[in-house]
This record gives sequence, C-alpha cells and structure tokens, in this order.
Amino acid sequence: MNPLIQSASLPDFLAQHATQEACLARIRERRWPQGFVCPHCRHAGGYALPGRRGFECIGCGRQTSVTSGTAFAFFKLPLPKVFLAMYLISANKQGISGKSLAKHVGCSGPTAWHLLHKLRHAMQERDEGYRLAGLIEVDEAYVGGLAAGAGVRGRSTKHKTPVLAMVEKMGDNLTGYIALRPVADVTSKSLLKVIGAKIQPGAQIRTDALSSYTALTQRGFVHRPEVSLGGKRSAIQFKLVHRQISNLKSWLLGTHRNTCRRHLDLYTAEFSWRTNRRNRYRDAKPDGQEQTITDRLLTAMVASRHWAWTKIRKHRWTRRKMTAA
Repeated sequence: MNPLIQSASLPDFLAQHATQEACLARIRERRWPQGFVCPHCRHAGGYALPGRRGFECIGCGRQTSVTSGTAFAFFKLPLPKVFLAMYLISANKQGISGKSLAKHVGCSGPTAWHLLHKLRHAMQERDEGYRLAGLIEVDEAYVGGLAAGAGVRGRSTKHKTPVLAMVEKMGDNLTGYIALRPVADVTSKSLLKVIGAKIQPGAQIRTDALSSYTALTQRGFVHRPEVSLGGKRSAIQFKLVHRQISNLKSWLLGTHRNTCRRHLDLYTAEFSWRTNRRNRYRDAKPDGQEQTITDRLLTAMVASRHWAWTKIRKHRWTRRKMTAA
C-alpha cells in the first residue's frame, strides 16, 4: 500500500484554486490527462473554445464543456467555493456540517446541504466498486434516534436505524478497508444482501452468534461465528469493527448533532470513504496526480454524474436498489 499525503495547507489550497479558471484547469487536467477525448465519438483531439471552458471535437464537431458529464455540471456556486467545500469535507477527519460549511463558504444553509450531499454521492459511487477481502469482522449497530437527552437507548428501530459494519482485519490492531451500510432490519435477507455486495466470495467473515449470519457458508464465505462475551468484553472481542462503529456514532453526534434518517447511506458513505483514504488507497496513480485526499475527491467528482437537487430532496436510501459491486 502506498502512503497518502493527507492534504495541502489551507492557504496553499486557496491560492491554487482562487479563480474559476484555475478550478476549470484542475477539472480539465483530471478529466483528460492525456488531452481532450470527445465523450460522444471518442475521437482524440479538439479545438479549445474561447475562454478555455470547453472543446470542439475535430472528429464529429460536437462541443463539450469541461464540467458537462461530471458532478460539477450545473453548479450555480462559483467553482472556488465548491473546491473549498471539497477541501473542508475531505481534509478534516471530522468532516464538516452543513451549517459550518455555509458559514465558511458564504452560501445559504440549503445550498450547503445540497452541496455536501453531492460530494457524498460522488464518494458513494466511487466506493461501490470496492469489495473487502481476507479476514472481515462484521457486526451491526443502531444509530440515530431522538435528540440528545431524550432518553432513547437500546435497539429501537422506531427511533434508530441499523447499520451493518464490515472491517478488514490486517493485524491484531490494524484495520484495512471498511464499509458501513444502513439496512432496513437485521434479518438474514437484509444482512446477506449487503455482505454479498461488499465482500468478495471466499473471504473469512468473523461475526457474533446472531442467527441471521448462519447462511453465510451457503453463500460461499468462510464463516467464523463466536458467541459474544457481552458488554465491554465484546468491544475487545471484536475491537476493530466496534472501533469503527464507535467512531461513526461519535462523528454523527459531534459533527452533525442530528442526521436525516433517509440520507443515512450518504453519511455512512462519507465516513467510509474518508476512513479508507486517510492513510492509504488501493488504486494509486503512478503519474502522481492524486497526492492528497482532496485530489481523490476531485477524481470521484469527475467520474460521477450530475445529481439534480430535486433527486437529492427525494432521495431515500431504503428505496435504493442494492447491487453487487
């Protein structure tokens, strides 16, 4: 695995992305590192349009803007503000809340909320292609609920949402890649659907003795169930997965205070994406394009598609069709 430089300093980042043209240049370089390639006819080569905000293909003659076909399309915010949001959500391991982003970027609360969800959506799409392998610790937890102080504790699905946590075990105290996904319930059907999508067949899966996991062997996995010791002892018994669950809960409460239940898949996607790229990443680029964690987010945004605000507002993770990566 290759080391990942965490981030450039904020003053340096702001200086490098101070203008619309500078941000467009970064997007253009990441989208077409070897020069313009027409997305319509795949012909290499084109004429730069005035202002260098797009190209005209020398093959089919169609014009393509730098941001079209990416998650940057149709942004009303100036790109320097979008890039600042990318830095703030990726470089800080605690992320940033919508209210804080609105203050730092200088936009309305709803605009900041939608912008963060666009970034999380790109993270989610980027991680859908990764599947965990080797020895995996798997456990479920319940997150959310009423506001702090309401007194709701335990596994109440009326107020809380179950989340399945999957963590690669690289050593006694060393975590590999992780994946956290909200699930409708903790039945065998729901859990195995997520596990089948995120873990490679043949992997060893270590779980507690919950009966929902008994069919793992039939699905092509090596199942290693253990009776939970209970309480604090179970946190030591399955310490890697419990650590990530604890970190997720602390992050949701500390950074966001309250989270929208129907968008919980986007929050867990952000947590997983940033955790997976904090110290390492799988697909390192030999050309040195992706030297920082914010560079990784730029790649995800360029590879993702535009997600309309109307779709963001209507989004509900329970209606998403789970597919194998």
